Amino acid sequence: VLRWATAVIVLFALFLVEEHVRGRIQLAAYKKELRAKGEKLTPAELGLPPKIPKEGNGAPSFNKAAEQLVHDSEWTQTCIPIQNTLVNPVRPGRLRVFHTQKHIQPGWEKCAAYLDEQRPLLEKFQEALKQPVLAQEEDYSWLTDFNAPHQKSPSFMKRRMSVQFLSGASLNELHRGNLKVAIENIQAMAALNRFQEFPGLVSCMIKVACSGLGLSVTWETLQAPGWDDAQLAQLQAAWEQPDFRQEMVRAFEGERVLIDIMINRFCHSAEVREEYKQTFKNQGYELPQYSSARLILWRLAWSDQERFDYLKG
Repeated sequence: VLRWATAVIVLFALFLVEEHVRGRIQLAAYKKELRAKGEKLTPAELGLPPKIPKEGNGAPSFNKAAEQLVHDSEWTQTCIPIQNTLVNPVRPGRLRVFHTQKHIQPGWEKCAAYLDEQRPLLEKFQEALKQPVLAQEEDYSWLTDFNAPHQKSPSFMKRRMSVQFLSGASLNELHRGNLKVAIENIQAMAALNRFQEFPGLVSCMIKVACSGLGLSVTWETLQAPGWDDAQLAQLQAAWEQPDFRQEMVRAFEGERVLIDIMINRFCHSAEVREEYKQTFKNQGYELPQYSSARLILWRLAWSDQERFDYLKG
């Protein structure tokens, strides 16, 4: 009986070793194949963490300006009702030009009074977004330290709020007939696409959403009289900068690297596993309970195979 038990244990151990080696070989061979095609598979290959210049980076100033919006509820009652009525169809093929309307909610007078008070804040946004670099300062230690918390970009919501604020300011200037300032606000909205951060689908989604609102305001602006060729060239140059096709490619590259890192973090950190469990629980899902022995066996024998299956997709 003891011989049979020993034989079974030895065979099982050899099976685990074989699965571990097979997974390692599969993963290494497939990564080599992908790299031969020019694919990026590590943070370093994606240029992370980025080198952020000490001067000429407008991101810190932008974040400070956006922080004022976080603590100010009045702008949500002034600018959001305005931008929610943009691209308002009258009938198929016909749209209402919003800034020419005489009566709006909450009223042009109230909107103008609030935005006049916020002129210094608008100027801070414009100045920050004119800087040659917009690089988000993030803690990238979680890429290599499995026990470090995964830091998510704090600027996503701030950018969404700022583009709503700028859109309301643009429409207010259009209603006043101030085309020059409206264009400056649109240039600021377009510049939000230059933000550098960990590339991923959420980052790409935020940029697309902000650009969608910015383009709606751009359509409104093009309906205003008084344009000259120089102003049209400024507007065209502002929207020529975003390259969403390349942005989407980089987002998928970032997601691929991110999931590979997440599987590794899940393998090696009990804190990360608990974090995932709590995240799913907060969304109404209960993850199955796994024993420590089962997790150890999975990490030893099959985690590399799972990483290979993910990359193979």
